[in-house]
Amino acid sequence: MDAISRPYPYLRSFSVNLTEWPATTFLLGVFISLAFIKILAILIRRQKLARFINKIPGITPINPFLGNVAIISQIFDSTDKIRVMFFQILCGFSHMFDKERIFRFWIGIQPIVAFYKPETVEVILSSPTILEKSDEYVLLHPWLGSGLLTSSGNKWRARRKMVTPAFHFRILEDFIVVFNEQSQILVEKLRQVQNHKWVNMVNYVTLCTLDAICESAMGIQIHAQKNIESPYVQAIYEVAEMFMARLIRPWLWPGLLFALSPYGRRFHKSLKELHDFTRKVILNRKVHILNAQKTNEDDFAPDNGIGSLKRPQAFLDLLINHHLNDPSLTLEDIREEVDTFMFEGHDTTAMGISWTLYLIGLNPAVQKKVQDELDSIFGNDTERPITTDDIKKMKYLECAIKVTQEDVYVQLCTDTLCVYRYEDRSLFSDRTKHMFDRRQHVYVDVQEV
Repeated sequence: MDAISRPYPYLRSFSVNLTEWPATTFLLGVFISLAFIKILAILIRRQKLARFINKIPGITPINPFLGNVAIISQIFDSTDKIRVMFFQILCGFSHMFDKERIFRFWIGIQPIVAFYKPETVEVILSSPTILEKSDEYVLLHPWLGSGLLTSSGNKWRARRKMVTPAFHFRILEDFIVVFNEQSQILVEKLRQVQNHKWVNMVNYVTLCTLDAICESAMGIQIHAQKNIESPYVQAIYEVAEMFMARLIRPWLWPGLLFALSPYGRRFHKSLKELHDFTRKVILNRKVHILNAQKTNEDDFAPDNGIGSLKRPQAFLDLLINHHLNDPSLTLEDIREEVDTFMFEGHDTTAMGISWTLYLIGLNPAVQKKVQDELDSIFGNDTERPITTDDIKKMKYLECAIKVTQEDVYVQLCTDTLCVYRYEDRSLFSDRTKHMFDRRQHVYVDVQEV
């Protein structure tokens, strides 16, 4: 009977001991076990990916957790140097595997396949299904949310359709006054440093484009060129810098680890200032438009057609009018799109202008022809504002800009990663012998095509 009543005495002993464990010790044990299981699952997944990916040409990383990023670990102190080094590494990979015109590289435990064979690149860029952004874009969500840059599918299509009218060529002509004013300030700034041995044009041009897009898109003046210490300007620089610092440090990709790091604290501090500023501008603009509607001012009337407005309709006005007509577009949605275009708009434009000036400067003959064309248009009146008619006469300058943009297009577009779906594998069946994972990240190396 005693044996029947207590058939498993050791279980009773175990249960008593378990209840006597300190709660913190128990929770710590659970946490360590879950962490171990998670790490094990990651390693197993990486091993499965490696079976496919390692058949593609590439350099096997020494560190399985950092991937090929470990190559530039010695210069982690400078984000600018990291950008240059990372770009040079990709260029080096492209030349090493030029025969295959495909290679793989690892960022942390994430493998990425680069394509630069025209036939395969054509398939990717023309595919209506390869539209989903890669997982790395999630790192932008705290900053840009799910706006046009980071969204995919139907939301991306709807947002693009909504914002396209704000960038119609005729609308941009209405803002030529803004472009003239900001360009004049830029010229004055450059005159102050014309005797310097060399000048970093990117810094000057970036502030100019930031002023131009803030006034044309948001309808406000931030005077970035005159006040480089502007809180908004500094917040944009800081957020972008910390994002890049996180991107090349895979161990900071988990949100909690990043938030606890010095980079994360700086990022979130500046991000709050950035978002607070944008939300304040949006709210003030909405109140202004509502008040203008009450007084029947046509220039702030709801969007009845872009061409019917008496004043240029800023990008922000378009979004707010859409919000007033369709509340499903919330103020936070507007904030996402405004932040997206404030950053992407000024940064890409600044890179394009800077690269154009650099390449023209390297070619004295081209520079001379550009100068002669401008002299024939303006004569001795070099201080007058530029008109749309003047721009139409700048045929040679237009050609020079188009040629330079073929190169700068690389900088603007090759950082775009997308997800290749397993269901689309037939797209590559006749173009590559390699098999891919269900959700393989692909990179289009436009420069080497």
